[in-house]
Amino acid sequence: MISCCSVHSPVSSHSCFAPLAKHSRCVLLRVSRITRFSSVISRTRASILTYSPPRINFAPHQTVAVDIRHLRDAQVADLSGNLIPQNMANGKVVWFEEDADSLIGRAEIINVAKGMSSSLSCYFPCNCSPNWIAPGTADNFTLPSALTFLPGGPGQLLSSRQTRYDCNNHSLGTFDVTSSSTFSSLNTSIVTNSANTYSPVGAGITYAKAQFNANHVSPPACPFIAQAAPQPPATVKPKISGNTTTLWWFNGLAPSGYTITTTLTATAPGATSYSWAVSQTGTKVTLGTNGQSTMVVTSAGWSSTSGDVSITLTVNSVTSSPYVLTVRGPKTLQADGAIDSCDSTYAYLSIVSYTIVDNLGSALPSVVPVNEKFVTSPQCGSSYPSCNWVIGPQIGWTTDPSAPSSFGDHIKGQASGYTPVAVGPSGCTTGVGTATVQSWGQDWRIGSTSVGVGLRVQGDSLQKYIDNARHKVIVTPDP
Repeated sequence: MISCCSVHSPVSSHSCFAPLAKHSRCVLLRVSRITRFSSVISRTRASILTYSPPRINFAPHQTVAVDIRHLRDAQVADLSGNLIPQNMANGKVVWFEEDADSLIGRAEIINVAKGMSSSLSCYFPCNCSPNWIAPGTADNFTLPSALTFLPGGPGQLLSSRQTRYDCNNHSLGTFDVTSSSTFSSLNTSIVTNSANTYSPVGAGITYAKAQFNANHVSPPACPFIAQAAPQPPATVKPKISGNTTTLWWFNGLAPSGYTITTTLTATAPGATSYSWAVSQTGTKVTLGTNGQSTMVVTSAGWSSTSGDVSITLTVNSVTSSPYVLTVRGPKTLQADGAIDSCDSTYAYLSIVSYTIVDNLGSALPSVVPVNEKFVTSPQCGSSYPSCNWVIGPQIGWTTDPSAPSSFGDHIKGQASGYTPVAVGPSGCTTGVGTATVQSWGQDWRIGSTSVGVGLRVQGDSLQKYIDNARHKVIVTPDP
């Protein structure tokens, strides 16, 4: 069954009942000033289900029909997204007027098959004036929980919403009251507003204020009109700017093409002090002198994961969003194999190739200095205990721009006149000798062409055989 009840004064309500399975609608007629209404449909008087369509603005003497069955059958969502269940067959419709004695309304029930119709209304008592708020419930006001800005960033809109209740504590829906609100900022040196658009000015925290008429409870029973002024915090965060999010670490060296330090700049109008801080595990970066609008950040160690260094700035008790950095650097050598060839002077040439890989598993992007250092004296192998081959020089060089992360160790055999006599590889392609003629330890360092200077990435034993040479006992990274 359905009934249509007015909530405006205790002397002009009527009652009716009819099945919702028939064509049911609530018809309202404006008899005086501008009026809005909200409706509530429930299975019982306890409002098990609440359905609140939007407000309606009436022209003089305008009649509006709200088709309840259509709202149910078409599954039309209300202000809060609620739907009338399709199996709902009866309930109550409450219409609410914001200007007292401005509407009259009826429920119409039409049964086309039987050629019958009914027009009814019901009594819905309320003894307060204004009488469309529950005695125990004040109107609720909804604003964004907070506004956050960046200096020079875009403005934000603040909208205000109001949930209203009738005399029997039924919600009448939540309505946008932005157009009837007055907006302001409590500190225009931080945030200013034009109507409900708020814009950042200087770093700090203030409040955005929306003020509008609302109803509050006045003990013991009836409400009174008052000004509601909810105030969400409006925060303008300082902003950190920089020209890179990647630093490189070469253990104190600064090879060309790699950023070792960067200067971060604060944007914080109205700031009187600056407090920079870093969040990191271990020491991946160091900060320069604090208390200024700029900060020099210098690499000090590898990142464990991408973006694991966060720099923040606090100004006027407000902390910026983190400026995230990653520290990369050469860490390992990836073996790319070896090739052998004949040499007219030294019998053979073996090239042992590598790719320089950083701490996060990527090849280095730019040319980089490389050097080798011999760390032990040469020792003859057991097959050639009387060897007298000559060790070549320790050298450094810069990788080729065409393959900036790659290099090869060019190892030659030995010229004639030394013991044993070096031979060319079989077919001048691949050495097959396995008896060691001579071996010694060597380190590989990245970041400088000066021997023994730079970030050590590998230790190995350089072993020369009768017809080829290889790196053995490889340790990478090292350390």
